Amino acid sequence: MQGIQILQLTLAAILGITIGFERQLHGSPVGVRTYALVCMGSCLFGLISIYAHGSAIYDGKTSVDPTRISAQVVSGIGFLGAGIIFKENNRIKGITTAANIWFAAAIGLAVAYSMYLVAIFTSIVAVMLLSLNHFKFFIHLNVLLSYREKKFFNRVQQYFRNKFKNPNSKNNNLPNEGDIND
Repeated sequence: MQGIQILQLTLAAILGITIGFERQLHGSPVGVRTYALVCMGSCLFGLISIYAHGSAIYDGKTSVDPTRISAQVVSGIGFLGAGIIFKENNRIKGITTAANIWFAAAIGLAVAYSMYLVAIFTSIVAVMLLSLNHFKFFIHLNVLLSYREKKFFNRVQQYFRNKFKNPNSKNNNLPNEGDIND
């Protein structure tokens, strides 16, 4: 029985390493070790919640819900992820990293509950999604907008900046796309 659990922990570590390697390869501050530990740790908590329920008997009845351990993994990892998110110069940084760590915990729990195919499939999809930012098409997506569209969106953005700076301004006219001359 413990041989299967060791294989589950190993699979969780491998899946965490896979996601962590992709992140570390692309310069994320959270890398292989963190993802492997989160994935394997959540798998371990899942296994504990599955196999420890027999020792939670008081007065002849089970008085503890063993799935609470797994539920607390989600909350705990959410708390960990919240510490990663920062606001810097009107930009939010770390939100993808926080989501990835939360996702790695979910993969670990899936492995603990013997959902191997689901865990492997979601790990592959996660690596593919995380890699999208590193394809030239997505990096240069802004090029797809024509000069005219960029100019229009810049005018709309400027309008709202001015509106929030001067809320009592009489000029409430949003620019129309046809109003922008090349």
